[in-house]
Amino acid sequence: MNFKYWLEAVEIKKPKNKVTKRKMVKDKGTNRPTSVIEFKWTTNLNNVVKLHFQIDGENSYNVLFYVNDTLYDDAPVNQKNGRDPEILSGIFYLLKTKSDSIGANELNFRAYSSEKDERTIRNLDPDRYKQKALFELNKFKNSLNQYKVKLIPPSERRIELWQKLGKGYPQPEMDIRKDIWLKLANDIEASIKNNSRFEDLINQLKTAIGTENLKALNLDLNSLVGSLENINNAIISNSPEGWKRNKNRRQAIYKRLVDRYMSDDWNIETRNTWFYLTRKVPF
Repeated sequence: MNFKYWLEAVEIKKPKNKVTKRKMVKDKGTNRPTSVIEFKWTTNLNNVVKLHFQIDGENSYNVLFYVNDTLYDDAPVNQKNGRDPEILSGIFYLLKTKSDSIGANELNFRAYSSEKDERTIRNLDPDRYKQKALFELNKFKNSLNQYKVKLIPPSERRIELWQKLGKGYPQPEMDIRKDIWLKLANDIEASIKNNSRFEDLINQLKTAIGTENLKALNLDLNSLVGSLENINNAIISNSPEGWKRNKNRRQAIYKRLVDRYMSDDWNIETRNTWFYLTRKVPF
């Protein structure tokens, strides 16, 4: 069978063949030996899978898995059978069941990326994303135009510094520089209408998210940035080099599996490509 989208089709299942367990010490004889509980099995396609619970504290484990001694869950393509469907389904079945049997209260693991996560996307239609981007951008501009600027008195430290430099007394500052952000918004709008790429302008906007000078607008700037990135990527896809999209396939499927099968018993937090699970009712 052709598992072209093998990651997206995963459901957890008990491994078909025998699972062995052993305790071992990694990096024995070094200044950082690590105790590990290993669960190992061989799939019907003869891929050897190892799930390691690496002790990271009291009832806390860093989880790693290997296929044919290669870190993470990738496996060589089998031209006859496609991807091995037993790998991820078995890993997450054992992650759920064995974390109970070893008394784990905390787990962490990473969704590794690989070269196959990068794809070159070509010839997306920018008009498909233009309406949403301009809608979000107009919301941003309207909020700026309606906002009543407040003048912030200089701090004592700033006054002291100015006086030391012989510059007199500093003037109050505006809490939001409307002129700067409106110019940025107008430049972005012009780029969108001209189908010109504008990632530098998006990066300028990203630096403002969470800073004091834009918090007062009470806007979801992440929604604005997302819509702008969509149309900018579409514009780039029409360039000779195309748009290089890097999507961590494992991260998406890991998230789906832990949410579906482990969220009843575990609090789940993700930070970048890392997953942190904390048991709701500790052992």
